[in-house]
Amino acid sequence: MVSLKLMNDNGKIQVKSRDIKDLLLMSDDIEKCQDISDTIKEKDILVFDCQLTKDLFLASKYDTDPIVSSLTEGLEEGYFDMFFEDIRDYIKGFTDEFEEDLQEKYGFDDVRCHFEIYSIGQDFDDFKFILLVAFKRIEIQKLDSIVKIVGRRRLSGASKFYS
Repeated sequence: MVSLKLMNDNGKIQVKSRDIKDLLLMSDDIEKCQDISDTIKEKDILVFDCQLTKDLFLASKYDTDPIVSSLTEGLEEGYFDMFFEDIRDYIKGFTDEFEEDLQEKYGFDDVRCHFEIYSIGQDFDDFKFILLVAFKRIEIQKLDSIVKIVGRRRLSGASKFYS
């Protein structure tokens, strides 16, 4: 667990990564969450390894339906790119809403959330992503760089939580 000491309009506040993790797990969208904030050295940034609830996108349930299978046989690969973009949009909406909730909860305007999907299950029912929560002003390029590095690290074996 990492604890941040920050200043908002009301004075000093303390933000614990454990509290953010608990908020994430209260969401119907998140099935599993691991606090990995201690794996990075960036000041005022918390990081979480998250897994979406499996029944959000039940693409696999349609694989066994012969009618749907026959309809999807001729689909080009671009169809799945569109599906991936839908998932990205869904997670983007979730992180934007979560960012607003954190701003309201902590009375701190400089909260930025950013994510990177790093693993998708073979049946498109298992989505894992890194959620980065920054409690400071930071450029989106830097957030993107940090979250991609952490995502690659998790994909290459550091995500023992889900193994």
